[in-house]
Amino acid sequence: MPAFRTTRLKHVIEATGLQKRFGAVTALAGLDLFVEKGTILALLGPNGAGKTTAVSILTTLLRADAGTARIAGADVRNSPEQVRRLIGLSGQHTAVDGYLTGSDRGLAYPQRYRGGRSWVCAAILFSYALSWVMALVGLMVPSPEVINNASFMVVFPLTFVVNTFVPTENLPKVLRVFAEWNPVSAVTQAARESFGNIPTGAPDPSVWSLQNPVIYTIMWVVVLIAIFAPLSVARYRSLKSGTMQR
Repeated sequence: MPAFRTTRLKHVIEATGLQKRFGAVTALAGLDLFVEKGTILALLGPNGAGKTTAVSILTTLLRADAGTARIAGADVRNSPEQVRRLIGLSGQHTAVDGYLTGSDRGLAYPQRYRGGRSWVCAAILFSYALSWVMALVGLMVPSPEVINNASFMVVFPLTFVVNTFVPTENLPKVLRVFAEWNPVSAVTQAARESFGNIPTGAPDPSVWSLQNPVIYTIMWVVVLIAIFAPLSVARYRSLKSGTMQR
């Protein structure tokens, strides 16, 4: 993925000839816009002037019918993921919009999304893999009443000894090592990186699992499914066969 350096760019926003139509309505008819670095720009105009359409195109939410646009050197059409890594976007309205200052809005809204869907896929796959673990637990316990205690023994270490709630560097050594290599910590790290929501002052990850959270999560997915899916299916068939013989 190419790197884009704003320090050498005169214009952080460059748009030329942007056009957008919605059916018979022309929302943009050749917009040219150049915004220098460090500039605060306000787009003013009556309803229907194309302000929202222009912002949507520049933030990769809409695709222009014609024209070109670059954000800090990244092309919005050809490199939308890179654009999303470089920008932040706040909505125009919220339920308490009238009470929010500019600083409040920055805190109330999620951090900027840095692109990529790999962490979402990893989280979904990990949940699916974990469901096979819980399926085997459910098939092994003698009664439904025991399932809560049995599942707690599996879920507790995975969900509480993690970097989700506390910084791992503050944990005792044994718990810190467990948390750093906990797959749930890897999913959390991947989500934070994707949204640019790394806690302020947090050091860079020093272990491979958190430096490559998506890959590490996928590795766990493969291992869990490879082990627990066959065991769960075999256990189910055994219970079903025993029920039929009765």
